[in-house]
Amino acid sequence: MKTPDYKYVVVETYPNIGEPSSRRVRARPVRGQDPFLPEMKVRCSVEMREEDREGSKFIIKCQLTSCQGGRPFVSTSAHWPWYPVTDSDAARFIRGEIVFVDGVSLTRRS
Repeated sequence: MKTPDYKYVVVETYPNIGEPSSRRVRARPVRGQDPFLPEMKVRCSVEMREEDREGSKFIIKCQLTSCQGGRPFVSTSAHWPWYPVTDSDAARFIRGEIVFVDGVSLTRRS
């Protein structure tokens, strides 16, 4: 059995307008993190999505997956920590630099 390939990725929250979900706030990857594309949905903690204002950015540990061969999406455990980041830290992280959040060192290469 193959071990999942988990990566750290920056995601942002946005309002659910006309999408087929009952959730008020959704999350998507921030641009520049191929193969994690902004068009993808993120399955993550409702608390993370709704705790902060829309447009907030977080670093999450996640993987690409799909349900029965359907459209790929990003998935993380609702029990894993998420790390709120500023726009500048998000940009640094996406460029491959190390960012420190709550004493934790995070990088795309982690």
